Amino acid sequence: MEEKKNKKYITIIVILIILLIGSVGYIVYNEFIKKDEIVENNEKEEIKETEESRNLGLELFNNLITLRDGYNDYLFFPYLEEKTTYETLNSIGIILEKLISENEKYINNNYDKEKCMEQVINDSEIPENDTYYENCNVYNVEKDIIDEIFHKTFGLNKTIDYNNTYLSCGIFKEKDNKVYAFNITGCGGIPEGIPYIKYDYSILNNNDLEIYVDYIFIEGATEIEKDTDNLFLENEISKYKVTFKKDTNGNYYWYSSEIVK
Repeated sequence: MEEKKNKKYITIIVILIILLIGSVGYIVYNEFIKKDEIVENNEKEEIKETEESRNLGLELFNNLITLRDGYNDYLFFPYLEEKTTYETLNSIGIILEKLISENEKYINNNYDKEKCMEQVINDSEIPENDTYYENCNVYNVEKDIIDEIFHKTFGLNKTIDYNNTYLSCGIFKEKDNKVYAFNITGCGGIPEGIPYIKYDYSILNNNDLEIYVDYIFIEGATEIEKDTDNLFLENEISKYKVTFKKDTNGNYYWYSSEIVK
């Protein structure tokens, strides 16, 4: 009799253990594995690159967001900043300078760098007189032309004060419906390393174009590598989302760059 009771208790305990294991397994799957599967599936579903989005994405990637400054840093990807917008971007003048075509510039062939640099005040200010403007500008551009480049790049609702917009080695100044470029300091310096980006895919999301790129930073590098395939295989990759918004003219302008992975 006692033996039957023991077997009964053992059977109940075994059943309870099985139920407990099953419950724990269900909780683990439901709370962790299933959620990961849902996230992964959602991520796959969100990647819907079309021919239109790819063409737009590659055009903007090749013509705009691959711009580098004199230190080989990408202008739209400030190093280690999680998100960059127009309000936080400190390279607006350098970007505009690179987007102005040579045939839109009135080059000052009489520019004497040594004499003009001697007149710079405290490495940041220039003399505010007609003679300096005429003799010491490196080049000037019609304001309407650079305004168009600015709004096409950063949006119709953005404003800019050209008199406080810095270039890689100088500053813009606005006068008489022209924007003048002046050198105010020497160029140079040692970069901390060299970043690289690689196009991945683009998504059209209503009036937004989201371009996803792979980003790596090679610390201590001083020269740009032409063959980058191995670099992306051998180094840790960050994923950036670069968002462009569509204005009322149908143009896509840069809105933000942010790390998403």
